[in-house]
Amino acid sequence: MVNKKEIILESAIKLFTKRGFHKTTLKDIAQDIGISKGTLFYYYPSKEGLLYDIFDMGFETLVSLIKQMSELNQIGISEQRIEYLYNELLTHDYLMKINFNFVHEAIIGNACIKEKLKLQYEKWRSDVKEVIMEMNNDLTEAQLDVKAAIIIAVIDGIFLQYFMDPSKLNIKDISVELSKMLNT
Repeated sequence: MVNKKEIILESAIKLFTKRGFHKTTLKDIAQDIGISKGTLFYYYPSKEGLLYDIFDMGFETLVSLIKQMSELNQIGISEQRIEYLYNELLTHDYLMKINFNFVHEAIIGNACIKEKLKLQYEKWRSDVKEVIMEMNNDLTEAQLDVKAAIIIAVIDGIFLQYFMDPSKLNIKDISVELSKMLNT
């Protein structure tokens, strides 16, 4: 049986993605899964707590996908690896929608979420650097930092463009160009 916390997280993801963070209440989440607000408060006394767990889950998924990419038997950061990553990420687009909700909260002044977001991006950058290093251990620390920052920025940018108009993106062509940039 799936535990109650997982059910709550699934509902929150669905509702945050559909309605946005501000328009979704804890009461909405409780009603969606048929539990009392008191039961929900036992697990999550605030929406921020839910968002933190969703965000952590999303970053774990993204890092896992990047690590899978490094397990392919190719040298360097190939366009096939990048294309694989983007196609896998597109199957988890709700994670990026949640990420953008989080970014929005940080931009409009939610200091707690901004700090959490900052820490998560630092962790993600570190994890991405580790994967890049496994693929190419001849890079300097500065080169690893730059490549990790580029990969994360491109992932964010591609998803933002994808949500605006997916027909304008050719993931294969983007992967080829990004591979060239990252392997120089």
